[in-house]
Amino acid sequence: MTHESFNEQVRIVEQLQQKLRADHIEHFYITEPSKWQSGQLVLAGSFDFTYYHNVEITFTGVEFILCPGATFCMDHIRLATEEEIVQLHPLMYGYERNGIVFCLENEFEHQRFYIVAKQMTYHFGMVYYYDRANLQAGERIADFVKHRGRIQE
Repeated sequence: MTHESFNEQVRIVEQLQQKLRADHIEHFYITEPSKWQSGQLVLAGSFDFTYYHNVEITFTGVEFILCPGATFCMDHIRLATEEEIVQLHPLMYGYERNGIVFCLENEFEHQRFYIVAKQMTYHFGMVYYYDRANLQAGERIADFVKHRGRIQE
């Protein structure tokens, strides 16, 4: 990984952290497991998952995951420190050298989860968990929702 692309990931993580904090988004779950085979991991995030999620964080070139499979809380996303990477080496078996080690932290509960990936991107937009008409720009229906009376494309 080049120095420029690493610095770009630092900038992206910092921007995402600011937006998550401003929007009070702290709950996440792993979505779209079908993308795992292509090396992608997508986290859906929301203040309340009852009706929607409003951010998707996509990790590409995923090498290692130390993260709950169920809904979890995270109030801080950052890059792992060198000390954390050294401590995690026995668990990661060297995968930490194949990408960037992202740390998903729940500061209140003192929990840290880690994902090693080549890069991370994010997208904000409403993803509804129910069928609904008249979607606005940036909105969509979740893939798992069965649409009544609509032709799937």
